[in-house]
Amino acid sequence: MFEVGKYYKIVTWQPGEDGGKINVSSPSRVVDVSLPLVTFRTAPAGGVGESPATIINTASLVFVRAELLPDH
Repeated sequence: MFEVGKYYKIVTWQPGEDGGKINVSSPSRVVDVSLPLVTFRTAPAGGVGESPATIINTASLVFVRAELLPDH
């Protein structure tokens, strides 16, 4: 399902009082897979360095999908 080193766009649902909204991440590189947890890092704007790790629980109702991006 997830491959370390590959880039994905992560789609999540953020519930709210107004009904909620869909969030789509910037391209994020998988650095660790320990299902259901997947750890991603995103290159910040400007492309220098990487952001802190973001861990997504793929079993959560907040997680909608991950879209594999072509070679980045």
